[in-house]
Amino acid sequence: MMYNQILKAGEPWDIHQAGRSIAIIKAQPGLRVSVFGMGGDKQFESELPQGTSIDVPFKQLQFIADRDMKVTVWAGNFRYGYTEQPSRPNELVGRRLPLYTGVKKLLDYDPPRQRATVRFPMDAWVGGANMQASHGVVDNGRFYPAGSEIEITNYGEFFYYVKEAEGTALYTSSVPMLRARSSSTRTELEAQNTAYIDFEVPEHLHNQTIRLTYRLQYNYQHASGQQIGTRPRLLYTIGGPQTDEMAEIYLYSPGVHGQREYTGSSTVALSAGVHRIFFAETTWGELIDGDSTWGDPSGTTIELLMTDQPLLSVEGYAEVMEERV
Repeated sequence: MMYNQILKAGEPWDIHQAGRSIAIIKAQPGLRVSVFGMGGDKQFESELPQGTSIDVPFKQLQFIADRDMKVTVWAGNFRYGYTEQPSRPNELVGRRLPLYTGVKKLLDYDPPRQRATVRFPMDAWVGGANMQASHGVVDNGRFYPAGSEIEITNYGEFFYYVKEAEGTALYTSSVPMLRARSSSTRTELEAQNTAYIDFEVPEHLHNQTIRLTYRLQYNYQHASGQQIGTRPRLLYTIGGPQTDEMAEIYLYSPGVHGQREYTGSSTVALSAGVHRIFFAETTWGELIDGDSTWGDPSGTTIELLMTDQPLLSVEGYAEVMEERV
């Protein structure tokens, strides 16, 4: 009998149908099958790719996928076999995928994918599993300038390289911290063109304490000559880079006039996944209100942000469109 099912990642799907032949007609990589014999004992468990056909007596089958996927399987007493006719895509899937430093995989081996187009926001090299990069020199890859649309007509693995890996450094440039309220939302901060970075916390660091080291450059010229109380902050999203729920990380405040460089550290526990961090600054409870109170120029510049843990700095996002069957 033919079975069609939409599997959710990690959720088992059971077929209570005795038979002697199993065939995986349609599936993505990561589909595991457990075969139970007539006595109810597990005969074996294995990942079975699309196109696999095996003959073994069974009383029950259990399928578990490591990702959401549509599957079509045959389970019965007779062997499944036919000559597949050329098929046309019947599903269009768009995705926005984060890009990291070093050589990384963007697309998996995926037989149901017939065609895909990929666009990178920056210069990129693409290739297969044998692509390598060292000190900016790329072997076994092809270069595409920023904005190019890359067409992929096979279902094999697809790798990319956009930037040399920088260890634990998350930010190494220099940008003024926006004058904002600590209660600002992501939408408000982005509307004000607040500088930010995206980075991913891996699963094994979920809600674990992470130490962030930073270097700040202070330059304050208060018009009235009074003591300055400032609040340099890292405002970060909770639950993904597109959410409006925010929290903050306190950075050192010098409370002095003139110019000064300071290197310090703060700790934070973050959930696994991608977070967006904005660079912001407020006074003690009040919005910094400009040249009527502050001299020009005044404010804090962040010059370095790094961590003692292997977080993944997100360099941008690739736009992917897939045609699937």
